[in-house]
Order: sequence, then structure tokens, then C-alpha cells
Amino acid sequence: MCQPNEIVLTGKVTDKESGVALQGISVYVNNTTFSTQTDKDGSFRLANIPLFNFELVFQQ
Repeated sequence: MCQPNEIVLTGKVTDKESGVALQGISVYVNNTTFSTQTDKDGSFRLANIPLFNFELVFQQ
């Protein structure tokens, strides 16, 4: 469960052209230790992210 000033980010990474889900893509909040990778369905989840302005980065 998240604290009041924290959020959970979920999403799915797909190829722009084909729409195919992309597995193993690194997803992280820039300049923090919050990170994960997409699963076989291209889905990801980042929890307990402090509520502040941040840049979400996707890297192969």
C-alpha cells in the first residue's frame, strides 16, 4: 500500500510500428534508484514513487 505522497506507475511498452509488446526494457525514474524491467507482455510496475516532478526513462 502506498503512503499518501507516493504513487504507483504501471504501463505497457510496445513497438511503435508493429504494436508488439517489448520484453526486457529498462524503465526507471531518472536520477533515482526506482527501476524495473518490462515482463514478457511488455508490462511494468513501479511502486512507492514519491510524488514529485520526475522524468521516466525507457532504455533497451
